[in-house]
Amino acid sequence: MERAYISIIGEVGEQVRLEDVVAQTNMHREVPELVFLIAGPGGDADEGEAIATHIAQLKQKTVSRNVGDIASIDANIYLAADHRIWDKSKGRFLIHNPWSELQGDSKEFKEMSEKLQEYENRIAKFISKQTGLDADATKSLMDRDEYLDNNNLLALGIVHELVETEFKAVAKYKPNNKQEMDEKLVKEVKEKLGLLDTIWAKIEKILPSSKVKAIVLQDTAGTEIDFAEVEQGNDPQVGDMATVNGAAAEGEYVMPDGQTYVFEGGTLTEIKPAEEDETEALKQRITELETELETANASTTEAKEALATAKEQFEAQTEEFKTALDEVKALIKSDTKSPKAKEKKEEPKTEGNLRVGHKRKNVE
Repeated sequence: MERAYISIIGEVGEQVRLEDVVAQTNMHREVPELVFLIAGPGGDADEGEAIATHIAQLKQKTVSRNVGDIASIDANIYLAADHRIWDKSKGRFLIHNPWSELQGDSKEFKEMSEKLQEYENRIAKFISKQTGLDADATKSLMDRDEYLDNNNLLALGIVHELVETEFKAVAKYKPNNKQEMDEKLVKEVKEKLGLLDTIWAKIEKILPSSKVKAIVLQDTAGTEIDFAEVEQGNDPQVGDMATVNGAAAEGEYVMPDGQTYVFEGGTLTEIKPAEEDETEALKQRITELETELETANASTTEAKEALATAKEQFEAQTEEFKTALDEVKALIKSDTKSPKAKEKKEEPKTEGNLRVGHKRKNVE
């Protein structure tokens, strides 16, 4: 059966928080079985009860397994699972009455006493429900405030299965003011911390990458080849996947640098280096284009020079025309001002009309 492992290791309210547990279970909503790896000295009672309630309400099959000592409110978290496995070689089990450090007057102590009694009754009720122990037996075990004998856990209904294996997991234990640090456990914890790194590495693979991916290359024919998994700035390598027009790339594509990409079923199977004859042909074509460009530039220069010459000729002819026109105007003006002189002057013989520009003047 497919299962997912979730770590609940450390002090409740510090290293272990409800939001973290909920986040992990939400990541595995489709997994049919969740295995909770638990170890801790207890901690915040409200936070611990909330975590236990969350586990108890999950729809999947839930399994709890100790990877170290389990004490105080961590016991409730462990007991919330459907099936409980206890590894005798990994730790011990402790339940006790809730307690608090308080400074204040008698009224404050009374209020705290009532609150602690409320917690005590609620925790005892939950333990009795999960184990089948009657209320008196449960409260008696809590009053003793001692680690229970591992061999009795099955008979007490606390666990469903006793094992003794070399199961590798993280087990972090922080002693309370009543227990001494177990040096052997500390050594074991250090050896097992690598498991969390492994779990996190798997989580990172699920999370979106922050690196920019997807490059699109064009071959010499203008066809776009989409490498969705190749990071920008990198060149495609054999084994990379690509698509063309949304479909898996297939066949050969000649790239601008002369290389040929060979694809089979969308996978780049071979990169052929540029062939010498193709390279020479490209160089020859570049030379031809450069020659054509030089010729075009020369033709442009000649055209500019011819245009400049034509412009000069046009301007010269324009000046000549203006001069002739001024002379004609002067002549006409002179004839108009001296009619008598005109009568005395012998008129030249004409056989038609005098043309000045586009106007005609009849001569009598």
